[in-house]
Amino acid sequence: MAQRVSVVQVVVSDFEVGKLRLAAEMASRFSTALDVQIQELLQISKPLPLETPCKRIAESCQRLEKIERLAMGSLLFPRRLH
Repeated sequence: MAQRVSVVQVVVSDFEVGKLRLAAEMASRFSTALDVQIQELLQISKPLPLETPCKRIAESCQRLEKIERLAMGSLLFPRRLH
């Protein structure tokens, strides 16, 4: 198998025992070598739904948008120094 996916045997073993996570390129190589669909290789019975971003990412985006609005407001309406 290692030769068929162009890696050393230790890498294949590390994937098998969970020491390495399977990246998209390697999943493609393995599915081609095994002549199976990637979904079957990854044991996905149906395509995964697109999920909304996690709460932390959404909150970070909202904070960045607020900062941007505040910055734009200070550029448009600068405070006068007395």
